[in-house]
Amino acid sequence: MKENPLKEIQRELLFLLTTLGGICRENSIKYYITAGSLLGAVREGGFIPWDDDCDVVMKRGDFRKFLKVMRKKKDAPFAFQDRRAEKKYPYAFVKIRSLGVGARECGAVWEMLCGGCYVDVFPLDKCPKNPRRAERFFRFSELFTSVILAKGDKNFVCGYKNRLARGLFALLLRLPSSVSLFLREAVRIYYSLTSSGDMLATVYGSYGYPRESYKAEWFCSQAYLLFEGRHFPAPIGYREILSNMYGDYMTPPSENNRNTHLKGDSN
Repeated sequence: MKENPLKEIQRELLFLLTTLGGICRENSIKYYITAGSLLGAVREGGFIPWDDDCDVVMKRGDFRKFLKVMRKKKDAPFAFQDRRAEKKYPYAFVKIRSLGVGARECGAVWEMLCGGCYVDVFPLDKCPKNPRRAERFFRFSELFTSVILAKGDKNFVCGYKNRLARGLFALLLRLPSSVSLFLREAVRIYYSLTSSGDMLATVYGSYGYPRESYKAEWFCSQAYLLFEGRHFPAPIGYREILSNMYGDYMTPPSENNRNTHLKGDSN
């Protein structure tokens, strides 16, 4: 009898997450499980039953170190995705993808080295304490990423209703992707330089502001949580992070609100 494809994907994800953890330990890189993986560890002791990816965050300094290590790796049992590996890769975070268990990502139209299931690795950046400035940081980051995505997908639908935002989107769409890439990084550097460091954010995540903004003290040390029979590092303020991100995080959502990232195809 063929195994449930989701179970096969989750087993492969656990292998990828464990492998990533080993690389980080060997190179003194501090990382934390986050988002659905963190929620699963706290509420389920492992994967959320319908989850089909893993989420990890690193402070910017560790993220840079991680990139250097991964770019030098040869004969790794996974594919590493970033802009250097794939010119059309649109994101400012990176992916560790399976070479064995395939799954097509919803909406992913760029050319990829590998279409397998994946672990997302997000950088944690300084974020303004002022809510208006923080929201602008998120909005600009989202705008430039949307333009980069749209450049690779003729069916991309612009979701902006504000006339100014739509106009800026249309203007950037006429320019090379390199312009949006440059502006996205310039925005990150500007807000990093002008923020105190009391707040951090994953501005390239799915939930936006304020759900992905955090007090820096929540990441001041690690707490090890059980996940599928193994212990993985989580932020010390993991309960505050989950409340901020999901509200009543111990109550599972209805079936209509259970988000997945991948389509079919487990090989």
